[in-house]
Amino acid sequence: MKILIAGGTGFLGENLEKYFTEKGNQVYILTRKPERENEIYWDAGTIGEWKSALEEADVLINLTGKSVDCRYHEKNKQEIYTSRINSTKVLQEALDQCLNPPGIWLNASSATIYVHSEKHLNTEEDGIIGDDFSMNICKSWEKEFFKINNRKVRKIALRTSIVLGNNGGAFPKLRMITKLGLGGSRGEAIRW
Repeated sequence: MKILIAGGTGFLGENLEKYFTEKGNQVYILTRKPERENEIYWDAGTIGEWKSALEEADVLINLTGKSVDCRYHEKNKQEIYTSRINSTKVLQEALDQCLNPPGIWLNASSATIYVHSEKHLNTEEDGIIGDDFSMNICKSWEKEFFKINNRKVRKIALRTSIVLGNNGGAFPKLRMITKLGLGGSRGEAIRW
């Protein structure tokens, strides 16, 4: 397959690229700082030469968005919002111009859309969607994503949770907290 990953230079994108490449697929990364042969420049806000890579691609995965691993002051909150909405919007505009668009579009979202619950299992069918900054980002993001129905393109919102890995995602920070003795009793039982 031909797979495009927008914003694929982060931890999740790098792991998806490795996984799909090892399966024999062609993987292209849309990024602001292309350095490798399979990376294509895009600014995540305007249509450019990257649009031609969408033609006859099988899958588009959009992971674009400012990291939420930051302080939530107004500037960062605005960047978190616009980076997600604008990239989704411009990808839709580009798909609308394609003669042969990807058959599947997976767009990042977050399980943060649901309220915290220790007794209620939040699922797509009966999840309780909340109303705070993070939840409203997710709602706006998915609203933009599903605003236009493409008959040729199957759209799937990826409501991921915290991404963990030995060498990336949130795990190294959690490991450091535990090593500093701040992990609690469960963390103390883990041997590093």
